[in-house]
Amino acid sequence: MSKQFLEARLGEKSGTLYDFEWIFPYDLSWQRPQASAYVPLPFQPETNEEKPDVAAGLVAFVRAINETPDASFVATMESWLDVNRFLTHVAVENALAEADGIVGDHGLNNFYLYEYGAKNRFVFVPWDKDSTFRRGDWPLYRNLDDNVLTRRLTAHPAQRQLYADAVLRAVTSFVNPGWLTPQLETAYQQVRLAAQSDTRKPYTNAQFEAAVGGVRGVIAAREGDVRSQR
Repeated sequence: MSKQFLEARLGEKSGTLYDFEWIFPYDLSWQRPQASAYVPLPFQPETNEEKPDVAAGLVAFVRAINETPDASFVATMESWLDVNRFLTHVAVENALAEADGIVGDHGLNNFYLYEYGAKNRFVFVPWDKDSTFRRGDWPLYRNLDDNVLTRRLTAHPAQRQLYADAVLRAVTSFVNPGWLTPQLETAYQQVRLAAQSDTRKPYTNAQFEAAVGGVRGVIAAREGDVRSQR
């Protein structure tokens, strides 16, 4: 991820960008106060990596996630990140039936974490959505309790409702046959002939067609599945 991207998307580029590298299932739990418990793995600095105290903000963030009292947890987290934006991010991954994201089956994965310059404030930046559309029936609160941050946020009724509303909004607005299926069919027509004629692909044409059909089925099922769980 380039500094040009940070400037364009986040309005600045002086902060510290971490690429999360999956090396073991991690849930944002407290490890120990030494920076070496978090940097360079699983959080790999991609900017400001030469600064001797580069991980100080990250360590403080993880400590706050774990040690802030329940009564003040949401308010404290608001000073560290945009809670509504973060929960909406997690909700969209649920709408997409994502198995390898913030609350993936094997812990955190597939995101960058950016610490804004000159302030202890963070934003999660997702990437690599190749484990989406796994099934049409996807539990609404799947894996939320397996991550310290999502578990503690959604223990509060208002944040739990915000998350559930965001999942519903995602499926009614986008992850449904009316909006997303035309996008799928356009992409399918663009790659179909190339995929079928590729003699080196690691799958058969029948498997390719079955996979596309599977995505169609997931898109068709998500809205009804989410509504049935509310």
